[in-house]
Amino acid sequence: MGRQHREGPAIVRLCDVAPEAWSNGLGLTRVLVSRPAWRLSVAEIAGRAPFSALPGLDRVLIPLSDEGLVLDIEGEVHRVPRHTAISFRGENRVVAEAEGRAVRVFNVMVWRSAARVETVVGPTPPLDGASAVAVLSGSAAHGSGPVSAPAVILPADGGGTASCRPLSSETVLAAIRVTGRTGGPTQESRAAAIRSPF
Repeated sequence: MGRQHREGPAIVRLCDVAPEAWSNGLGLTRVLVSRPAWRLSVAEIAGRAPFSALPGLDRVLIPLSDEGLVLDIEGEVHRVPRHTAISFRGENRVVAEAEGRAVRVFNVMVWRSAARVETVVGPTPPLDGASAVAVLSGSAAHGSGPVSAPAVILPADGGGTASCRPLSSETVLAAIRVTGRTGGPTQESRAAAIRSPF
């Protein structure tokens, strides 16, 4: 089946995506964007949750819930506040601790040998060259109207930038730039790795 051409930016909202279980059965994730070398998703964590090992991936996690999240990465404990990005490798031993609460997090996963990622979070991060813009809280305006969090805005098929602007003081955006490397694995192997839930 041919891929439908998209003239304008695409919007992927969390409410339009069905949840799927983590590979270790300890959480749920909703995949908002899946590309051969990278993936964006939102996960729900309750209590203590070890992450599955994902060798070869670089990861960025951003808590969306008010209380943030505690991450134990290779024995080093990090208390990650809301809307703060933390990076780690898929090979790392990582345990999330939601301290008895249900916590929602935004995830960026990139196949390390194929691409590198830069994630900038804030009310008005620079959007030039962004592969995607995540609306983490509040709402943002772009050509077709307001976009409420959580959601992702993607550029049009022809390229360009997924431009938007905050609509209130509550709005927080994440500009995600993915740049390619040379000599990476095949598209098929990259896609298989990225599709696997945590």
